[in-house]
Amino acid sequence: MNKSIIPKIIAGALAFVPTAVLAQNTTTGGFTGARNGMRNLSQKIGINTTTNLTDMVGNLIGAVLGLLGLILVLFIIYAGYLWMTAQGDPKKVDEAKAIIKNCIIGLVIIAAAFAISDWVFQNLLGAA
Repeated sequence: MNKSIIPKIIAGALAFVPTAVLAQNTTTGGFTGARNGMRNLSQKIGINTTTNLTDMVGNLIGAVLGLLGLILVLFIIYAGYLWMTAQGDPKKVDEAKAIIKNCIIGLVIIAAAFAISDWVFQNLLGAA
């Protein structure tokens, strides 16, 4: 396939990706209205608003670990691509295997960090 047509296909496919427009009535003006609007929106979509520090730190740790997990998945996809396009070159295959091995080690570390932080926040700090 021609290399110049692939970006056009991707751009055409992205044109059909749905986007959120958040079309709703406006609340009172100013920062208070914006804060209340965001609080109402977060409650509607199922994100609880937190008021204490331990909940906010717990949510931040969960978000960071989730982002790291996403990055690991992207690295595994990249390593799989390297392996599939190696065309029998043992050097490229070994590089792809090393990336996958490191990603699995990183995944174990992230899972352990999530389990430890979850245990600390639930048992030691009493956060829900």
